[in-house]
Order: sequence, then structure tokens, then C-alpha cells
Amino acid sequence: MRRDSRTSSSSHIAWCISPGSNGTLLRRLRLGRNRGEYSPLSGIRVRAGGRNPEPALTAAHEIGHWLDHSGMPFGRSYGLFFSRGVADGLTGSSSAVGAPEMARLLDAIRGSEATADIERLLDQDDEWRKWLLDPIEMFARSYAQWLAWKDRSAPLRAELDRALASPILRDRMERWGLRDFLPIAKAMDDLMEAVGWLRKR
Repeated sequence: MRRDSRTSSSSHIAWCISPGSNGTLLRRLRLGRNRGEYSPLSGIRVRAGGRNPEPALTAAHEIGHWLDHSGMPFGRSYGLFFSRGVADGLTGSSSAVGAPEMARLLDAIRGSEATADIERLLDQDDEWRKWLLDPIEMFARSYAQWLAWKDRSAPLRAELDRALASPILRDRMERWGLRDFLPIAKAMDDLMEAVGWLRKR
């Protein structure tokens, strides 16, 4: 995927990737207090600057939501998140292009040490726990980290390294250590190849 240099961590403006007549386009916008958000109607919004210490990872995370919802065959056909469709067995999801690969990706995430820590350390009623274990968020978080490893973008890698080294548990729990992430990265490779976003090896 082409990366726009304006999403770098040195930027101090918010950018939006929104639907347009010729695909998607990047434009400036005002954003509230969220670090980023994705909406099928308004597109991707990412805050850059002091109020968001991870603008590059946030952009990758929200692009992951866009891919999950609109960038794969199932989402384009049904207007639903592919990860949710596969996780919940929604009509049409099992026969969609990339369905076995998405299922293996979600299984790899659920089987990771990071997920085990989330389930062990956070109360079942904790809203953050529910967010971390939601298939839609699992896909977006894993996509952002996969892109950081795959693309080797300096801002992405720097933000990921800071998060993994953070003394704050909540920062670390949103990411995976290198060894923990390897099966997830392999599953993401397979999925991106299956749906046509990555050239086959």
C-alpha cells in the first residue's frame, strides 16, 4: 500500500482518507479528542501531533479498519467487517475470498501470549478488555503492527518500539512481542495474498 509522507509522526495536523468518486483521497480535517476513527460514511480520521503520541500506528490501525470493512471482497459485497463476519459465521462469510485465511489470523491472535495476558489480567466486564478482544479491533491492531514490520517505516517502527518498551502495562498489552507476533504476521501475509493486497511469494 502506498504511504503518504504527510502521515508521519512529525506532522501536526489531522488527515482524513475519505470515499471519493475516484477511490479514496487524503484531505485535512478537524478531529475531536479521539486519536483516530473509521466510519464507512466519513472515512478515516487520524490525529497527528502532541495529543496523539502514535500518529503513524493510529493511521495504520484505522486503515486496517477500512481494509476490513471496504478493502476486501466480503466487505465490498455485504458492507460489513470481514473479521466480524468470519468470527460470527455471518451469511456469505465462509465462502468469501480470504475466509480461511482470516479465520487462521483470528485464531493466531487468540492463541497469542498477549491475548492470554489480556484474559488473565483484565476483568471480564472491563470495557478495554472487550475492545481488545473484539475481532474488528484484533484485526486492526494486528494489521498496524504487521505494517510496521513489513513496511519498515521509521515512524511506525519507532512508535511500535516505544509501545513495546513502555512501563505502562496498558500500552504493552495492545501489541505483541516479536516471537509472539511471528505466527500472526505469517497469517496476515497469507490473508493479504489471498485478497490481493500483497504479491504472492
